[in-house]
Amino acid sequence: MSWPELQGQELALLKGAFANPRQLHAAFDSREEAAELIEVFLPGINRDGKYQRADVLVAWAQENESAIKRQRRESLHGMWEVLPQQRVVPKLTDTFDELARSNPLVLLPALQRKRRMLRENTDATQRAKEEQLAKKKYALQLAEILKEAKLPLVQQLEGVDQPEEVWPRIFGTRRSKTLRNRLKAWQPFRTWLQCVYEVQWPTSVRQLIDYSNERFQSECGKTVLNSFQASLAVLEQVGKVAETQRLSSDTTWLAHLKSLTADLVGEQAPVQQAPMMTVAMIISLELHIAREDEPEYIRAMAFVALLAVYGSMRMDDLQGMLPATMRLTAQGFRATLGRTKTTGADRRNKEVTVFIHRQAGLSGFHWLGEGFALWKKDDWKGPTKHFAKTEVVAGYVREVFKRLATPKFEDGAYRLNVQRYLLVEGAQGFFTGHSPRNWLTSAAAVLGWSKDQRDFLGRWLIGGSGSADYTRTAREVVHRIQIGVCKAIVTGQGGEYQEIEALEELKAYVDERGGSGALARQPWDASICSDASARKRFMPGLPAPQRLLPSAVPEREASHPEVARMQSRFDAAGAKFAKRTKHVSWDAKETEEKNFALFKWLKIIERGPWDFAVSRDFLRARLLGLGAGDLLESISNALAAKSTATLRTRAGPMIRYLAFCDLEGIEPFPIREEVMYKFFYDMQAQVAATFFKSVLASLAFGRFVLGLDSAVLALDSLRVKGLARKLYLGIRRLQQRPPLRVKDVIRLELICTGDVPRSALDVVMAGFILFMVFSRARHSDAQHVCSLAFELDFRGDLPAGFINAEVKKTKTSFTVERKTKFLPMLAPARGLSGKCWASGWKAALKKVGITAGEGKPLMPSPKSGGGWNVIPQTAQASGQWMRALLNDGTDDPYLLGLGTHSAKTTLLSWLNKKGVARDVTALLGYHATKDAGIGTEIIYARDAMAYPLRVLQELVDEVRDRSFRPDETRGLMTAAEREAAGVRDDAGADCSSSSSEDEECPRHDEGAEGRVLGPWAGRVDRSKIPGEAVMARNETSRVLHISREEQATAFICGRKITAAYEVCDAHPSVLYPRCKQCFRSFLESVNA
Repeated sequence: MSWPELQGQELALLKGAFANPRQLHAAFDSREEAAELIEVFLPGINRDGKYQRADVLVAWAQENESAIKRQRRESLHGMWEVLPQQRVVPKLTDTFDELARSNPLVLLPALQRKRRMLRENTDATQRAKEEQLAKKKYALQLAEILKEAKLPLVQQLEGVDQPEEVWPRIFGTRRSKTLRNRLKAWQPFRTWLQCVYEVQWPTSVRQLIDYSNERFQSECGKTVLNSFQASLAVLEQVGKVAETQRLSSDTTWLAHLKSLTADLVGEQAPVQQAPMMTVAMIISLELHIAREDEPEYIRAMAFVALLAVYGSMRMDDLQGMLPATMRLTAQGFRATLGRTKTTGADRRNKEVTVFIHRQAGLSGFHWLGEGFALWKKDDWKGPTKHFAKTEVVAGYVREVFKRLATPKFEDGAYRLNVQRYLLVEGAQGFFTGHSPRNWLTSAAAVLGWSKDQRDFLGRWLIGGSGSADYTRTAREVVHRIQIGVCKAIVTGQGGEYQEIEALEELKAYVDERGGSGALARQPWDASICSDASARKRFMPGLPAPQRLLPSAVPEREASHPEVARMQSRFDAAGAKFAKRTKHVSWDAKETEEKNFALFKWLKIIERGPWDFAVSRDFLRARLLGLGAGDLLESISNALAAKSTATLRTRAGPMIRYLAFCDLEGIEPFPIREEVMYKFFYDMQAQVAATFFKSVLASLAFGRFVLGLDSAVLALDSLRVKGLARKLYLGIRRLQQRPPLRVKDVIRLELICTGDVPRSALDVVMAGFILFMVFSRARHSDAQHVCSLAFELDFRGDLPAGFINAEVKKTKTSFTVERKTKFLPMLAPARGLSGKCWASGWKAALKKVGITAGEGKPLMPSPKSGGGWNVIPQTAQASGQWMRALLNDGTDDPYLLGLGTHSAKTTLLSWLNKKGVARDVTALLGYHATKDAGIGTEIIYARDAMAYPLRVLQELVDEVRDRSFRPDETRGLMTAAEREAAGVRDDAGADCSSSSSEDEECPRHDEGAEGRVLGPWAGRVDRSKIPGEAVMARNETSRVLHISREEQATAFICGRKITAAYEVCDAHPSVLYPRCKQCFRSFLESVNA
């Protein structure tokens, strides 16, 4: 039987793979299988050539069909002649194993049929199976190279059981693409070696050098020789060639290869980075998702392209995304990448997570929500769920680029000019599949984000930190960069982003291909990203970021007539003026907050009324006919001595626990150790480091305050407490607020005295900060001042006296007795400047109409139209205002770390640096310590502070006279002991600085509250709210606003709807906290 009539080289490849024509005849059964066989041996052949050779094979097989059958009969007859005594029928498995051992390529036909069947399947795990089959295919072909070379491994595996499983696994965990590249790089050398030296395996370095020289003279690519070297190294390593005999590590060959590669790199063009997408393309992509005139699959692919842009993903990463893990939460999009270039089941990191902030975008359109909903549709028409290769996905994305319309800004929003394409014909070919991944990382680099932060975008950092560490920290960093880049591009604040270079490259690309580069660039204007005003017209929609250190306003002389009309530093600090509101008292606001906190605990207790002593006693009394009031009143009485903040803080973790039990179908009460441990274990990757500690505090609160006796099972559990400690160890190290410097205090005093001219508002704020400094008060303590008396004396050269204040509520008022006493606070009126700052503050308070009293904050929030609200100014706003007052135009970085708690710690820090006795420092800080013999009765006694106040005044005078310099390094603070060792700074430890009210970022979980608490509207009548009304929450304050229709551009209260608001998918079940102006017309009564 003869071989088929093919060309010499092609026939030689077949003869090298099949021992005889009969084996070749058995390798295919149809024209399609013959074509696939041709493609295996001649990769890269065109379609016509492949089927032409397949037809030759099919015709040859048909011509020799009778001869094959005759040979089979003769073989069978010969077997009978050899063994006439016994009829022996060989086992099919043994025959298959023998064929696989002699020639691994025999396994290819079955593998090809399995791949063809898989392509017709729509299994969700299709990509993993495709990867496994592709890996097996290329491993078998490489194994045949090892076998024909008769490397040592072949002898070791001779006679092995199940060779069809062993041969594909000898290449370890290498990906199918790696094996394919090794095979592709080796095949040209294999053919050259057979033709030139008539051998199957190189035997000397000379053969390698000859081949490399020939490829170099043919002007091969600069990576060709290195790929060949990689293939040789892999085959020698897997083939068990002794290290001393490996040609891939021969020094002569390596030197020759290095020289040739250097020449190739020098002659060829440098590596080209993926072309940058433009801002207009991204805006158009976002708006393209909403185009109803476009096919749904094109819109879905626009969504995929944006996922790659904001998620910094390769096209291959998109194919590795696990659909079941895709989630869109209040924070944004989240999905798990199962198999990528650097992760997978056989890698150190099995999987990695990609994050996209919900507000990431440039157009103002919620593309993420719209695209996610579109992608989740089940009624697709046209496309199938078959797996698409990476290059195919890149082609789909280019097709979307081709169809993009030109964006334009009109009537306060972006629109698409569908009559005009953004890219000229053929320009989509300029962009590669790597362009979307390249954009955000490059923009972040231009805008000044550090490499350590940018590494989180592309998930490059995971290799060094591990997936668990990455997941806990990456989301915050990635979200911050995404929003920061978008804000910088949209508003122009935060850095300059220019894309002139990208536009020039696009123009050159179109010109080189015979098009009009000028026309290609026409939709863009180079001044968009260089001129701030043009940028703001082209890219509005996102709020300008708040500046912590605003640029300085030139100071004027005190006698200047415009001093009274000077702009306050409040708005320059980025703080927000409050709207004009009804005169709702501060106490009334706190009452509503406490009522809502009590409502939370009512819903918690109702889930297990017989497990809480407070509700158990209530129910028993009702059964005996002795009931009085309702359950809410009993709970309110039990919690009467607790502050609103305590009730709110302790209820939050319990609500999260109840929501978890609802999802798992578990009864939350009584508390069981195994349930609590499962809650901790399942939630450890989703919560903050302090969350479990808060849960244990809530359980202790429930046990000792409300009688939740079963909580002891969780509180005494070693593994529950251990897991809480383990997570807590990952908390960010405590960063205490630094104290104010001497020059900062002096500047505030000069603002109060008029030496540094400022508006009346600024003088009030400066005096408020100085009062906190000299009275050692927290921000919340100073806000609760009920009386303020200025006892000043000007008879001497320097002013003397104190400001006497009485505080109603303080952080350290734990017991009922302390809650019913006023805490006296005294502040020296003589500061560091030698002038009486207190008299200037007193005059400013009188001028603006602020008086101290119960139920009124000492520093209320200012209104935008003038005047003051009856609610206090927040600590965050006060901190921003303070930093703006201290900024002298030099952008001092020290100011960035200052907060309102810096005021309290300033003098206490100086006292510790001076070495003042601990009991005196404790008294001045209002801290009761048993070791120092200081009880609460001493702290609350006014005369007990006489001696400590004298010590404090002496310290202030020494600082003013510069005989004591607290800002100097330790050992240089006092005039007498410049060379002595510095005194330990214990201000943070002695003053409880770490847990006081200051500028924080609170965490909220309205979803869990809604599921556990059910509906709560307060005084709002839900029936009055229109069904088409849309509600949204402020991302920072979480205040709920409402607009009457979906297309509205502003809320009912007048605030504009911007990206700072998170739109609710439906009306929330819990209407709190809410905007009073928005909900005023929906209250239960007109007079409410």
